[in-house]
Amino acid sequence: MRGWIWGATAIGCTALTFAVAQPAAAQQKKGPARPANNWATGFVGWYPGIGAFDSPVGPAAGTAFQRWNFGSGVGVGAAYAHIVGQGLQIGAEGSYVPSVGVEVTDTLGVTTPGQSAHVGELMATGRITTGGGLAGVGFYLAGGAGAVFWGMPAPASSATDVGLRTSGGLEYHGSLRRAFFLEWGQFWAFHKHHGVSSNTVKYSQIRGGVRIGW
Repeated sequence: MRGWIWGATAIGCTALTFAVAQPAAAQQKKGPARPANNWATGFVGWYPGIGAFDSPVGPAAGTAFQRWNFGSGVGVGAAYAHIVGQGLQIGAEGSYVPSVGVEVTDTLGVTTPGQSAHVGELMATGRITTGGGLAGVGFYLAGGAGAVFWGMPAPASSATDVGLRTSGGLEYHGSLRRAFFLEWGQFWAFHKHHGVSSNTVKYSQIRGGVRIGW
């Protein structure tokens, strides 16, 4: 009887030791989590006010123009970035504002209020980060180059311009592969010239969102 009890006890201890050792061995084999090499970003952006600028129209675009006067708007966007060096990332982004108020003043000086337009951008991007890491807050600088799209109500004509963007922000890493950020940036859209004068549009954007790495 006593031999049977000792035998059962030995088998139980062996099984328990094996069960405890298995997760530990698997964890040791898997190793610690590695930092992400790629980041996907989703964000919400607010444009405090795009402002007003002239848009040449018709065959005599040097003299005939409309006045586009934009208000503020909220949009959404997504981005992808790949780490290529210490603190350096390159990628692409796109954003879209589905509705922003606009007043169009035609060539006769007649203004039509209460209209709505949409604005978008698609750019190649670069970002330099400092600090951050696990449970840390870091600062970064970013920039981009690409295109800005103006979707205008009739009778105004939609347009696509060359665009640039610069920005700076703060980023909080709750883990190696998840981060939250808040940034302020500025766009430059190089619109068609009005006569011999440059017609560059400059406006700001505040955006915040989440990044997920892999």
